[in-house]
Amino acid sequence: TYLIADLCASQDEDKWHLEIKKDALPKIRKRTEYWHLKSASSEEKQALQTWKASAQGLFRALERREEILLAIGSFLLKMQNGYLEQKEDLKPLTLKEAAKHLHLHESTISRAIDGKAIQIPTGLLPLR
Repeated sequence: TYLIADLCASQDEDKWHLEIKKDALPKIRKRTEYWHLKSASSEEKQALQTWKASAQGLFRALERREEILLAIGSFLLKMQNGYLEQKEDLKPLTLKEAAKHLHLHESTISRAIDGKAIQIPTGLLPLR
């Protein structure tokens, strides 16, 4: 098994920048031309409305996933600044600490970082 960076951290003078590596995520596109289909029956109309609501929910969930991953990455950059600047060792952090700081449940943090990694100037680090 090998890791692919989901996040990338870079430093510009004294400021750290964090971005999601979009190429590590599955490509999903909206084809909105289907959202305006005319239905022949009330059953088709209901099915189209259900499909549209499901699609919108999926896209909201994916956006939220990115927001959570960025929030976790920002938290880690803040907490591990000394390590990133090669001045100290990594500090041990718990899911509980991250959850408390980010106002999320520990299980949410756990699922969000499972199998994820961050690219830093000195290499690739797993988030867990």
